[in-house]
Amino acid sequence: ELAGHEAERLAAKRLWRLRMPDFVAATLVPELQSRLGPDAQLVVLPPSPELPLQEFERGELDLMIGSRLPLPPSWLTRALYREDWLVLARPDHPALKRWDLQAYAAADHALVSPRGGATVGAVDEALDRLRLQRRVVLSLAGISALPPALLERPLLATVPRRWALQVAWRWSLQALEPPFALPGYSVQMIWSAS
Repeated sequence: ELAGHEAERLAAKRLWRLRMPDFVAATLVPELQSRLGPDAQLVVLPPSPELPLQEFERGELDLMIGSRLPLPPSWLTRALYREDWLVLARPDHPALKRWDLQAYAAADHALVSPRGGATVGAVDEALDRLRLQRRVVLSLAGISALPPALLERPLLATVPRRWALQVAWRWSLQALEPPFALPGYSVQMIWSAS
């Protein structure tokens, strides 16, 4: 619980600068806008490849929101919600005829890499434990190109459930449970204690 004057200062704050991945922003920004009120200005920046300590020290950043980040002990976190996964595909994707682990692993995949450039992620770690691999043929730094890419070419994309449910019906995509155990993760608010 915040002390009286600290709670008043935060309530009076008009400009909020946050770093978070696209998937998280798509889920949280509408709620943040309603909670911060009509006078607040919200600036959402992409994730940083390194911890933005200097941005916090200069007052240029209020919060980071993300997951799976290695943090020094002096940083503070608060869990916002648990997230898990769904697989998106166009309705006529060949893998859907026999939706199992082998069909999943044999398909071509798209991956969203919030910091850009990755061709492996948490899904690949889980597949590796099963001694399987997938072939990522499309890696995107943001989410906006993913739905049309899935409609253009038969690709699978394993993405956070909340975002998948938002876009599946808009783009007439199938949203399926992964055909193997894929651990969920915690989405956290992160800030510097300094």
